[in-house]
Amino acid sequence: MDYYRGRKIDKAFKEEVAKNSAIRGYKNAVKIFIYRQDLEASSLCDELADNLLKLGFSWEEIEALELEAYDEREKELEKFDKEHPNWEQLINV
Repeated sequence: MDYYRGRKIDKAFKEEVAKNSAIRGYKNAVKIFIYRQDLEASSLCDELADNLLKLGFSWEEIEALELEAYDEREKELEKFDKEHPNWEQLINV
């Protein structure tokens, strides 16, 4: 049993943290790929997908995470458009 700041850290907690970190990293990599679709971004997604497989995810679950990342990115863009309605004018100045 390990301790961190006075809290007991068991194996299940460590696994949960690793799993959540891997999910967050994969979703961020997918968002990078959405932004710049190049070989490096694709390789990063592949590498992180392999990490998820090692953690026990299935390909279907990984694909669902990818679709969630696409949806999250779409919502981020919609939020940006609402907050900055005249952004196109700023670019064309």
